[in-house]
Amino acid sequence: MSTDCGNGFAWRVLILNAIVLSSIILASAPGGFIFVDATSQLAADPAADAKDTLDVEFADVDGDGDLDLFAVDGSASAAPFPNRLLINDGSGNFTDESAARIPGAPANSTEVDFADVDGDGDLDAIVANLGPNQLLINDGNGFFTEAPLPQATPPGPPGFAVPFPPFFVEVSAEALFADLDGDGDQDIIIANENPFPFGPPGDANRVLINDGTGTFTEAFGRIPFAIDQGAGYSIGDIDGDGDLDLVQIDIGANNVLINNGVGFFTDETAARLVGGNTFSSRKGALGDLDGDGDLDLVVGNSRNEQNQVFVNDGFGVFTEAGGALPPRLDTTTDVDLVDLDNDGDLDIYVTNVGDFVFNHGFLGDSNRILLNDGSGFFVDATFPRGDERAGRSTNAEFGDVDGDGFVDLAIANSGGVDMPGLPPPDGADRLYLLRPCDTYGSICVDTMLAGAAADIAALDTTPGTDMSASNANANAAHKNVLASRVAQAGSAYASGNSAQAAAKLAQVSKRTDGDSSPPDWVISSAAARIYEQICIALGAL
Repeated sequence: MSTDCGNGFAWRVLILNAIVLSSIILASAPGGFIFVDATSQLAADPAADAKDTLDVEFADVDGDGDLDLFAVDGSASAAPFPNRLLINDGSGNFTDESAARIPGAPANSTEVDFADVDGDGDLDAIVANLGPNQLLINDGNGFFTEAPLPQATPPGPPGFAVPFPPFFVEVSAEALFADLDGDGDQDIIIANENPFPFGPPGDANRVLINDGTGTFTEAFGRIPFAIDQGAGYSIGDIDGDGDLDLVQIDIGANNVLINNGVGFFTDETAARLVGGNTFSSRKGALGDLDGDGDLDLVVGNSRNEQNQVFVNDGFGVFTEAGGALPPRLDTTTDVDLVDLDNDGDLDIYVTNVGDFVFNHGFLGDSNRILLNDGSGFFVDATFPRGDERAGRSTNAEFGDVDGDGFVDLAIANSGGVDMPGLPPPDGADRLYLLRPCDTYGSICVDTMLAGAAADIAALDTTPGTDMSASNANANAAHKNVLASRVAQAGSAYASGNSAQAAAKLAQVSKRTDGDSSPPDWVISSAAARIYEQICIALGAL
């Protein structure tokens, strides 16, 4: 973890004093923001630990100007769990109104997407299921009814089409709205997979074309036919010709599908995707990562594989950018592109579930915040900005839920399997509010001081561990000094004396920043953690 506050901060702390402090402290430390846990503002879900929430999506379903939340639920069994629709009161407090507003799902659900499909000005929904998918039409006030939608039939020769449970026929990992044929309305593309080691092979991916009124027709031949392990799609104008192309994310090999302008797609993967393409990919995202005006590609891989960045040459040819992401072997379930630090470029948020064990058993892992340097290269800035809990997260969604102008974060989690050797089930979905430190200074300072105090209290004074002295008594004395200075900084800040608070924090940073004069008291990762929190606190003062 980097311990550089930027802007020559390590030099500045050596000359700080109470007279000049207010004029030379940084206005905002690099990455000056934190996520504050506001999960208590979500309606509680008593069944959370028994199921898997595979998607969460923000949408203003009731037309009142704020973002509501749709949670898509499933389980490791064939029995479905009901999906949930949580209504926002405008300030980020959510009430579960599912029973009144949405019909039940016929099978376990995997994804939801929103768009106005019938031209009446409100947001309708497509729900992907293990079995029949659902088109849900909004009445304008956030109450949905199911509408007819073409459903898949078993593939293969006629003799193969025998009765099977619906989830053997079509296992839809994702269904998305997009104007594929350029006629101004929203069509549907469905990614299907077949994770079963027995039974029929699943179904091919599908395109459904909208007639403009919300009536959809199966459109064979629009995309290349294949029965594969489709995990989803990233949709955007890859080659700059004004229509929507597709990156098909696949558990095996991803594919680049180029639109001819009227919704017929050609597989041009071989010419357009240069680099590693044999991973177990689960999610992808298109966005301009390097500021050159075209869409680059981030691919999230599972099964302990490195995630990837592919840079677009401006003509729709992607080349893997080795080293663009920090080395880390993940089981990634979702990738989101969003400007978290308000510097004008796209950062990356990655959700993880951890190592796979069996069935739906995952060991859990922390989600990661990756900040862009502006040129498409990223550093891991998760600590102390985000929650490092080792959960089993399946999806993330960003949107301003409390109306303060900053994107907040919802996380979908899997309950897991209650078995010996696995972490206990913890499937509650979570909500985090983004707090930029130049706007929410007191929250940032208080949070960082509390974190630094906790990390200092946890320092091991045994020689050769967290502290540099070869004598345990000297380490204990140094630890007490650091704790006292953080406490004094907190008292000064609470009394309104930001200059004195900063001076005390600068004294702490002197002892942990790697500078040889004065000698470090804290070393290794313990120093990095404390110093990072002090950096953000100083930037917020």
